[in-house]
Amino acid sequence: MQKPNTQMERKETNQKREQDMTFAVSDLGFVWDVVLGIWGLFSERRSQMRRVELAVALAVVLALGAVASADTIAPDRLEYQGAFKTTHLGYFNNHGGLAYYPGGDAGNGSLYGVRNNGIVELDIPTDLRKKSDGFTFATLVAANKLQGPTGPGFNGKSLEYLPASRTGLGSDKLFYGKAQPGNHAYCNLDMSGQQGPWKLSGVDDRRVGSYISEIPQSWVDANLPTGQILTTGYDWGQYGYGADLYAYNPLDPAPGTSLPATKLIEYNSSNPMPDFDKDDDWEGSAWPESAADSAMLITGTKDTNNNGRTADTPVYKAWMLFYDPADLAAVAAGGNTYDPAAYATLDVSDLMFEEQRYFVGTAYDREKNVLYATEYIGSSKQIIHVWHIAEPALPIPEPAGLSLIGLALLSLRKRRS
Repeated sequence: MQKPNTQMERKETNQKREQDMTFAVSDLGFVWDVVLGIWGLFSERRSQMRRVELAVALAVVLALGAVASADTIAPDRLEYQGAFKTTHLGYFNNHGGLAYYPGGDAGNGSLYGVRNNGIVELDIPTDLRKKSDGFTFATLVAANKLQGPTGPGFNGKSLEYLPASRTGLGSDKLFYGKAQPGNHAYCNLDMSGQQGPWKLSGVDDRRVGSYISEIPQSWVDANLPTGQILTTGYDWGQYGYGADLYAYNPLDPAPGTSLPATKLIEYNSSNPMPDFDKDDDWEGSAWPESAADSAMLITGTKDTNNNGRTADTPVYKAWMLFYDPADLAAVAAGGNTYDPAAYATLDVSDLMFEEQRYFVGTAYDREKNVLYATEYIGSSKQIIHVWHIAEPALPIPEPAGLSLIGLALLSLRKRRS
């Protein structure tokens, strides 16, 4: 099959794939009726059936078990839960990282966020409220500050948490970066003991540091023999051509050296991101996954005029880009860095509380499959939105499997006659 070349083709291909390969759970009754029908044929003519008939019937059963499912997360799986507010994330230059820590707030989970003078830890309110229900910033529940802001020695823009089990460093750490030379470092959860900063090997400093996210271990094992465990990237402001992405290994480099890195997405002037606009501002990322599928999400503020570098009046929207990890794997294996295109986009602007705002830092709770993203309104007004990523609908056989059922039933009917 020829690989789709444009973003629209990628969208249509993935939508068709999901329609072809899955059905609603309510359709499982049809499958059960088919099974009962086959069993009735067995019961009526069991003594007259030959081995060939038995083999055909067995093929039917196997076809029923031939389950296929889409391997990417569809945008409609993101179920909006509501939002809460904070005044503690006064971002430097309107940007800021966000990271989820499962052990925070006595095991209830917490969020670490970047501000212009350090890192702060917040609790997560359970009373989430929506604009569609009539709530405003004033009536949202506020998060409480647990610690900080404390400056670890390096003011980053992006932020991610990793447990000691992923790093082998002996304790959990916070990883952060910014789009400047010597741009990635890490520290302890109390913001002490900074290590770094270091630059990424073979990567322009202006292309990274605006968002960081953990790479699922299964994808690392399959695609990154050098063991990179984090992604980082940036849209390079007024000079880039889309949201770039790199895998890197932050562990134990010597001072002043570079961190090993692998390109996953890197656009250029000849091959820009589909629907690129110079006023796009991509500031967050996450790599959610379930047992069946996954996606690489890049979030930010999109100028939907899509005029490249042509001057225009921006029309800003809060957007999410959905990338297929299989496309990133192809790049890691030596493919073109500009080939990946988002297979889907999600406009969440209607959920935002303010017209003039930035859609910035993103965090992901891997255990509960919950996504957090920040609406930045000003230095004293930030709103954190919450989505739950639902599990995929239970799939049933592909159409090819149902065709086998039809052939099997026809064979049995002919032999009975």
